[in-house]
Amino acid sequence: MGYPKLKPNEIYLCCSKLLLVVFNAENAKIRISGSGDAQLVANSHLNARISGSGDIQYKGSPNEVDVKVSGSGSITKE
Repeated sequence: MGYPKLKPNEIYLCCSKLLLVVFNAENAKIRISGSGDAQLVANSHLNARISGSGDIQYKGSPNEVDVKVSGSGSITKE
């Protein structure tokens, strides 16, 4: 099995729960496919996608918020 090629400052994880509130990201991009939950901080831009079931909670005050949910997930600001 191959791993994706990552750009600088990218994290690729395969897990069911992801807690990233200890990181302050200027530009945050997150994808959940299948099921999973994530918490993160986005300061400038948030790009979030859920395909399946899962929840994304974010903190911060991003100027741009681009979100899309396909399935039974939710994306909410804490």
